[in-house]
Amino acid sequence: MSGVEWRGLIALLLNEKTRIAFAEVVLEEAEREGKRLSALERSKARAALTDAGVLAGAEPVPGVSRDYLQRFLRRPGRAADGTGLDRFLRKDGRIDRYPANQEQRRLLLAWIAGQVLAPGEVLDEPVFSARLLEYADDHVMLRRYLVDAGLVQRTPDGSTYFLPGS
Repeated sequence: MSGVEWRGLIALLLNEKTRIAFAEVVLEEAEREGKRLSALERSKARAALTDAGVLAGAEPVPGVSRDYLQRFLRRPGRAADGTGLDRFLRKDGRIDRYPANQEQRRLLLAWIAGQVLAPGEVLDEPVFSARLLEYADDHVMLRRYLVDAGLVQRTPDGSTYFLPGS
């Protein structure tokens, strides 16, 4: 997957709409699972995936492992070995605690970035903060974690927020 900026890719694939669009192309299984996108949602998601270098037309870029994608494209959950992201979330989907392990923290943050921002979407600070409040009481700390990890970018004055590569 050379040429693909991995932070942006993680954010794209953790966003439900782009994940469904990618699953439609690569795995041809989104419709079997009853997940449907409107024509506009599908078009926007596929354009974002193409811009990120993940799709080439209606096909995934060469070298993307189907087995890897089948594991990755599933919504984060509690894995049988207890390593899933759900163990860091309350039942209502809000953050219960941040993982001490940096790799797991990054995965949790990437998942949240993909939930609060769609590819190409630019949000002003109040709207972005309101969306973060759906996941954490301390939205300021969560926003700082997302920006510091490079999973969300902002304008120099901090007035707008967007996903990398958008």
